[in-house]
Amino acid sequence: FLFLRSRYHHTLGKPRVVRGSGYKLFFLQGIAGFKNSAINSGRTFPTFSGKVSWEFYDQRIFFNTMKAAVLYQTGQPLIVEDGIETPSLMRGQVLVKVAFSGICRSQLMEVRGKRGEDAYLPHLLGHEASGWVIETGAEVTKVKPGDKVVLTWIKGEGVDCKGAKYKLGNTTLNSGGVTTFSDYTVVSENRCVNLEENIPMDLAALLGCAIPTGAGIVFNTLRPNKND
Repeated sequence: FLFLRSRYHHTLGKPRVVRGSGYKLFFLQGIAGFKNSAINSGRTFPTFSGKVSWEFYDQRIFFNTMKAAVLYQTGQPLIVEDGIETPSLMRGQVLVKVAFSGICRSQLMEVRGKRGEDAYLPHLLGHEASGWVIETGAEVTKVKPGDKVVLTWIKGEGVDCKGAKYKLGNTTLNSGGVTTFSDYTVVSENRCVNLEENIPMDLAALLGCAIPTGAGIVFNTLRPNKND
């Protein structure tokens, strides 16, 4: 068993330890990191530098469960579920540890059933966030483990994937190309945007929807001139 020795453990999900060599585990300021000692699985994991706040463990670890707000029925409150299984990554998918998520008005409309019949219930929500890349699937070249990223509904460069499917017991939880109301999320590569180091994570989440949407209204709809 892995004994948690950091005040940050509540932010990192529930780990499953698979005994054997392959990775030395360490944690830096509450962010999971992996020091590669023998890559033989074809999976890539992040390495960070900084003050080590946890002891080293000679074990291989995957974060296989997460917490998320789930929409089971429109017009009803979201239900926060723990123990949701994170799926293995498919081609073009990226596993991200969410730092901050915004809540868009369009998402509230969806929850309240104001956007018509919802054929994908139950499902996850959220389309603007900031976070750290934990793992990348095949053919992902735009981001790498350890990168700070903005998550957005706006499609950019990279692979465009179908939404991940999560498991909670015998229930399948659907998602789109990006969801953010969770502590971890699996998103399409083309919904990730690299974030400069000097931009705070709380403000960066607004770059996923609020800021570009507001700017679009100003420049494309209002179209002010210098005399306005």
